Amino acid sequence: PLHGRGKVTTEDATIALEENPFTGLGYAHFEDIRKVKPTGLLRATFTEEDRRLEILQVAPEGSEAYLVRDPAKGNDKTSCLLARVRGTSATFVTVLAPTRGERTVGDVATRHSNGELWVEIAHAKGTDRLILPDRLDGSIRLERLSPGGRIVAREAAKAWKQQ
Repeated sequence: PLHGRGKVTTEDATIALEENPFTGLGYAHFEDIRKVKPTGLLRATFTEEDRRLEILQVAPEGSEAYLVRDPAKGNDKTSCLLARVRGTSATFVTVLAPTRGERTVGDVATRHSNGELWVEIAHAKGTDRLILPDRLDGSIRLERLSPGGRIVAREAAKAWKQQ
C-alpha cells in the first residue's frame, strides 16, 4: 500500500464498498473503501492544502486497486492506495510525482523487450526511458529523449557489490 497525507482521489470510476474486503488480511481498520475501475494507467492524487502527490501506476492484467482512509496511521488525514493481483508473480510500475501546480508527468507506459522491462515516462521536456534488465545484478539504464524522440542523454548504473 502507498500511504499519503490528505485525501486520495482518482479520475477513474470508483465504487464505494459496504464491507471491508481486507478483513483477515491485516487491513481490517481501513475505512471509506472505494474500489477503482482503472482504464489503462491508474492515476491517483494525494492532496493536502496546496501540496499534491500524483501516483501513476501501470498495473498488470487482472489487478485490483482501492482508495481508502487509514485511521490506524494516527491521523484522520492519512489515505492509502492499495493495489493487488492474485497469482504467483506480478510486476507493478509506479511513478511518484510531487507538485504544487500543474501535472508534471503526462503518461507512463511499459513494455518488455529482449528480457528487459522498459518504462517510459512522458513529461513536458520529453521522455525518460528506464531500461531494467531481468537480472539480479541491479543494473539500470536511463535514456532521456527530446520531445521529438531523439536521445539527448544516456546513463547506466550497476548495483554496488560488497567486497
